[in-house]
Amino acid sequence: MTMTLLVSSSTWLKLANRVAIVTGAGSGIGASVAYHLAQQGCHVVLADKDMEAASDSASACSAFTRPSPSCLHPPKILAVQCDVADSSSVQHLIATSDEFARQVHQHELQRDTEMNCTSNLIDSMFVDAAPLASILINCAGITRDAVITKMTDGERERRWDRFIEQLSLDILD
Repeated sequence: MTMTLLVSSSTWLKLANRVAIVTGAGSGIGASVAYHLAQQGCHVVLADKDMEAASDSASACSAFTRPSPSCLHPPKILAVQCDVADSSSVQHLIATSDEFARQVHQHELQRDTEMNCTSNLIDSMFVDAAPLASILINCAGITRDAVITKMTDGERERRWDRFIEQLSLDILD
């Protein structure tokens, strides 16, 4: 997978050391977003229905990620299998992301303590009160390549039901 950094590395977004979850990160826009977040020093959970694709994107992020000006160490990257249409899969993603974020914040706190870096130490004292993942980007979607006039009635109805189910989950959750 080849990705090009389209934005210059800057600290104005203050993404360094934050934890982001990106769904649909196995390919396309999701993979690119995850890569760019990692380039800015953000720790990223890459979620995709296809675990192999998520792992490939995570490897690409890790291979080309380096410390940013506001982050001395490369960000941590995690691939997770998740079907956003399945609530139990989403709950697993959240639990896994929370644990990942706890480990990241704990590691930062330990590193800051060892380096006597008090600027980040004060922020780290509030880890338990703050949301663990502060960024959520949903790039997961449903695409079905089919011409509606060539579908059978049952197929059209099944696809429509699946679309409405996905839309309802997104709105209600």
